[in-house]
Amino acid sequence: MQDIDIADLKKISEFIYQKYNYDFRNYAMSSFKRRVLRIMELKKLSVDAMLKKLVDTPAFINEFLDELTVNVTEMFRDPSFWRVMREEIIPAILLNHKQFKIWHAGCSSGEEVLSMAIMLKEMGILHDVTLIATDLDTNILEKAKQGVYPIKNMELNEKNYIRFQGTGSFKDYYKEENGMAVFNKELLMNVSFRKHDLVLGDVFNKFDLI
Repeated sequence: MQDIDIADLKKISEFIYQKYNYDFRNYAMSSFKRRVLRIMELKKLSVDAMLKKLVDTPAFINEFLDELTVNVTEMFRDPSFWRVMREEIIPAILLNHKQFKIWHAGCSSGEEVLSMAIMLKEMGILHDVTLIATDLDTNILEKAKQGVYPIKNMELNEKNYIRFQGTGSFKDYYKEENGMAVFNKELLMNVSFRKHDLVLGDVFNKFDLI
């Protein structure tokens, strides 16, 4: 098993910042080390070879970032949060705005965005809300746009939805095709997916909820 020292990790993070303007310099070092080692193992690279590849092959930075960024999520994760969102936060926004904007920052593969869309649809206000969903990882954004997930994930998602006390049937929001759950495209009609770096990206709009 390969290892990597702190000096090399700092060298990698500093190089990525100077060359590509992605800032991992204050990332938790233990997490950064674990993920860098995983990339080295996956790509069969030594520290020097990986640095050389980052320098010589600009396209490699996208593969590197895809492995480095974490994309773990589920629908209606923490159901009590979603109940508060439906019963307190959204009604408070509606007191002042009939139409409003929501930013899903670091949207990952889109499960949170779809959860929001389902909740807004059940509240009867989906078409009054603009949702902007951003992430640093372009590959994961493409997955989010599709709204297609392994059917095996739906059992947990449905349990969360039931605990959230959704007013419909969770299964009505998707159809099963070849072992995948394909969500109703209407849910994503008002969603704009964009690449955005939360650390260094510019403020690009005003939002009522982030």
